[in-house]
Amino acid sequence: MTDDAALTERRKHPTACRVRTDGPVQVNPACPSFDGTKSQGVEPSTRSAPRRGRPYAHEVNLTLGVMGRLGYCARVDIADSRPRVAWLVGGHPYDAASLGRLLDSLDAEVSLITWPTAGEMFTPSGVIRLLQDFDVLALYDMPGIRFRPGESPEFVAPSDDIVAAWSALTNRGMPVLGLHHSIASWPTWPGFAEILKGRFHYAPARLRGVSYPDSGYAMNVKQRFDVAMPDHPVCVGLPTSFELTDETYQCPVFDAEVAVLIRTNAPRDDAHHTSAFAAVRRKSDPRWRHSPASDAVAWTHSYGASQVVYLQPGEGPESFDNHWYRMLVNNAVKWLAELQRRRQ
Repeated sequence: MTDDAALTERRKHPTACRVRTDGPVQVNPACPSFDGTKSQGVEPSTRSAPRRGRPYAHEVNLTLGVMGRLGYCARVDIADSRPRVAWLVGGHPYDAASLGRLLDSLDAEVSLITWPTAGEMFTPSGVIRLLQDFDVLALYDMPGIRFRPGESPEFVAPSDDIVAAWSALTNRGMPVLGLHHSIASWPTWPGFAEILKGRFHYAPARLRGVSYPDSGYAMNVKQRFDVAMPDHPVCVGLPTSFELTDETYQCPVFDAEVAVLIRTNAPRDDAHHTSAFAAVRRKSDPRWRHSPASDAVAWTHSYGASQVVYLQPGEGPESFDNHWYRMLVNNAVKWLAELQRRRQ
């Protein structure tokens, strides 16, 4: 794959999400597993997506080693005041139409990048592209897991390049916005759980020396979200509380190490959740038990030199079309981008 083919068209997100691949420009690309096998298909668009704004990062003749020696990341033109967001998808099904509406509502220039193309962002040259061409890295993906119908999931470790890329990105302060199922990514790599400060387990696992059962989930839960930090930039404009119907998780969260932005009143015990390990094997497990989960559903913290925001809701249309959820995501993108631009 050429560099040009691997990069998305950077543009204000339209009604139809487009990402450049080796073939035609795709509209609302289906969610593939991280290794590129698609779970559902869409028709390609016959129209090309216009290129906007700055030149691509690969047009700047830098290397990661030079960046490290200089101690800064040279950037191309940043006259456009809108945040530039690399939005990763793949590895978990998602509602493409409602995600498109959410991204269209953001006051940002969004590039939707699908795995396996997204994997090229986690190489030495990809790190340069991310740092030069984007203000925020948004994770709505779930790499590191292959699902097999009726069988246990297969976990795949990240490559050395991917681990090194995350180290480089966070050492250089790339802001990260994690959403929903991204907290399940790279389950064999403890370091990723440290970046988001939690992990959803699709199978029993150990984390920080503690053995955990597989995590629990509950679909379509009507819940009240209580804003814990109303003066925080991510929460500005939100009401004291608001209702949202979304999926809930029962999984380890290191909430003592983060600033909790929003809490939920949804039940957090195993009686109201279903075993994820049983579900992916298309079975039930009445013996499954899990300790009560944290009520934190949105938080922020620093990791390395990066600021991280994680938003647990984000299953589909109920959230993506919700006015307050859209404000929450837009606030997070804007704040993270402002932090990044102050560093330059």
